[in-house]
Amino acid sequence: MNDRNNLESFSEERMDARNILVIANPGTGKTEEIANFAVKLVKEGIEPGRIMCVTFTNRAAAEMQQRIGSKLIDAGLKDAAFRINVSTFHAFALDEISALTGSARIAPTNFIRASILRTIREKKMFSYGDQYIVGELLGKIENAIRYAKSFNISPYNIDEASLNSALSAILAEGNSRSMSDDEIRAFASHFLQIMKSYQEALATANMLDYNDLLSRWLSLPDDRRRMYDWVLVDELQDLNELEFNIALQSGTSHFLVGDPKQSIFGFQGGSLKNFREFTSNLSCEKRYLTDNYRSTDQILSYARAFYEKNGEGSFSTEISDLRSHDGKQGEKVKIIFSEEPERAAASLVLDTNDEEVTAIITRRNDQLQEIASQLDASGIKYGTTSPWTLSEPSRLDILRYLRAVISPRKETFIPAIFTPYSELTISEAFDISSKYRWTDLTIKDMEKLATSLFSDIAERRSKDGLFMIMETKILPIASSLGKDHFFAAISIQNALKEYFEQTDTPDLDALFDYLSISNYEEDVSPGESRLVLTTVHKAKGMEFDRVIYVPSNSSERTTFIDIITRAIIMAAKGIDVKQDLRYEDSRVDFVAVTRARTDLSILIPQRLSARYVDPETSDTGTLSQETASG
Repeated sequence: MNDRNNLESFSEERMDARNILVIANPGTGKTEEIANFAVKLVKEGIEPGRIMCVTFTNRAAAEMQQRIGSKLIDAGLKDAAFRINVSTFHAFALDEISALTGSARIAPTNFIRASILRTIREKKMFSYGDQYIVGELLGKIENAIRYAKSFNISPYNIDEASLNSALSAILAEGNSRSMSDDEIRAFASHFLQIMKSYQEALATANMLDYNDLLSRWLSLPDDRRRMYDWVLVDELQDLNELEFNIALQSGTSHFLVGDPKQSIFGFQGGSLKNFREFTSNLSCEKRYLTDNYRSTDQILSYARAFYEKNGEGSFSTEISDLRSHDGKQGEKVKIIFSEEPERAAASLVLDTNDEEVTAIITRRNDQLQEIASQLDASGIKYGTTSPWTLSEPSRLDILRYLRAVISPRKETFIPAIFTPYSELTISEAFDISSKYRWTDLTIKDMEKLATSLFSDIAERRSKDGLFMIMETKILPIASSLGKDHFFAAISIQNALKEYFEQTDTPDLDALFDYLSISNYEEDVSPGESRLVLTTVHKAKGMEFDRVIYVPSNSSERTTFIDIITRAIIMAAKGIDVKQDLRYEDSRVDFVAVTRARTDLSILIPQRLSARYVDPETSDTGTLSQETASG
């Protein structure tokens, strides 16, 4: 077994290796830098099959493969064009493990959420209702488990005495929080049980989640791994501990590209500790990219001033030379004061230029939903990178309809007739609801009242019939209603497939639990839209002519989940993640403001002016509530 999980063990044996760290400031062409370096290696005689390039998403991997391939062809190296291994971390680990041990079964997206909900109910852990558990707790617990596991932490290796000691130290800091100390300690105990039950559920199903997959690769003996001469890594700042160790242990020499100022995936385990360890424990050549090919000098001047004031000081020197490559000039950044910034953002798009692409970027999904509602009410068309988030009301319509299809009774029938899938008018639905409010409904009554719905009910006992309803009725109607409804239908269909793949004995309540908690956050292109709604995390790696940025408008308290996960990592690894997360808000803002090419507006309430206003690089204005209201 290989237990080398840190850089110190590599320093002596790899002194002859080359290790290059490229600090790629925003808009400076990091993909181009990696592609050029790959071509340089092939020209110098490195066998293409001995080079691996790893990145995070399938989309990024496909773009990198195309870029490298095109450059190799242009260089007259056609035979080498597609022989470099370009992959995501998870695809790389899966290929290696499958080749050695046979195919590995990967747990579907919603497996963890179903396991958490099942454990909470079986153990009667909380007195909260289902709506609060599913709407508020489930996602937070899921993210916390993934975060802890990204540090290669197993719930069976957490010493409770060490955990209690870590909790005591954190609670003594006196951070503002929503739970008492005793409640947090009790929740920590529940959290460990939920983690253990989840691992047991994976073992019973003979499945691995993505963190398990990476851990499994790291546990392989050296002689069973494929070793590369060069490993090229994109977005170093976003690597968690597992990914970082895979990058180190899969190659002799390393070309790592990233920017600590753009580290915004701390909730997924992305850590600046990797930057610090790489430069302090290995002989490392540092390079800086400071020529920006995206933004005007005015936007870059604001970004520099903002980060120097609000960001981590040790990284501020990296942007001192950040400037437009061709000296592109524009207007100063506009800081617009509004006490309702989300509503104001929707009103600002009325004067957008049809020749430009405008993005409204928010910190949180709920902000995005509010803006989308405003635009919908005004009939303004837009594209989005988060259709799954914006389609939640449409998802509820489908669930109400399917519940009536599978379990027809008055309590399910009445809500179902108000959905577009009943094919009744709103007037007809109200007439039926009023008439039968105090009267029982039989199956025959339902057949007379809603012929279309009842014809679907006849198919309810068949799994194939249920999929037929999705394909022949729900998907076509959803498609005709718009993209939100269509994405909702796709989400439900995917969840149905996942559920039936995991069980031979379907249970009605378990099925609807699975459909209710299903969550899909795949990357989606906004298409050719001239107006795009996106969050900062989704906008990473993207650029737009005009950006309207709405930062978080709330002073967020430290949550009990934050405290528990921090304590678990301290207890299991001796690492305090507080330092890495300390400046994450500033890094999120820095990423957001550097998405703009020519025009940047930031909408904030007056109380945030000290953070965002810079007299030298920004102008200020006020948007009245009347203007914001349209």
